[in-house]
Amino acid sequence: MLSKRKIKRLTHEVKAALAQQDRRGQSKHAAKQAARQYAQDSHTKYTPVTGLYATSSYTTYTKQALTALRWIAERHGCKHLAECKPYLREYYEDMCARDISAWTIHTRVYAMCSVFDTPYKELLGVDKLPARYRADITRSRDIGGSADRYHAQHHNDARLLARACGARRGGLLGLCSDDLSADAQGNCVYICAKRAAKSAMRLCCRNMQTVCGKCFLAMVTVQE
Repeated sequence: MLSKRKIKRLTHEVKAALAQQDRRGQSKHAAKQAARQYAQDSHTKYTPVTGLYATSSYTTYTKQALTALRWIAERHGCKHLAECKPYLREYYEDMCARDISAWTIHTRVYAMCSVFDTPYKELLGVDKLPARYRADITRSRDIGGSADRYHAQHHNDARLLARACGARRGGLLGLCSDDLSADAQGNCVYICAKRAAKSAMRLCCRNMQTVCGKCFLAMVTVQE
């Protein structure tokens, strides 16, 4: 467990390192054009533009770099940024062993490249990073931006149950098989919808009782 002092020190050093790459407020497109023009005029090879031109990139790189550095500091007792550098390869291999998404690995690696201002081939001693395939994406597949909260199956089930009983989607997430009940005659089906610390039984639409029953049957299968 890292102390607050160590976390603050690492955070300060990471932000100080990324400040050297900070290009926010400048145009990356203009920088690329200038680099290409310089390569043409000087008859040299084009040098790719580096730096953080977007606030979102700066924020993401800061967060991901600290994730890696805290992992290293907890295991090796590193107190400063420079002390963590020899263990970056170990952290990279650990990410690959834990089957972390290739996109996450790329983001964290490039964050560390920005912090240490070193290409990943030299920083990690690897020739290439894990390949990223579109087929591996499990989120936001074939749905619009307005429905991006419903990408997973449990969100689809919650949305269906919300239509069936009129409850809010948030109150239907995390339900279990015991939250579906019927009256003594079996004519009316009720769903237990939760909100904050309270819960209430909501009457399910008759024409959707069969579909809702299948959702809860799937919950029982998962629990078993």
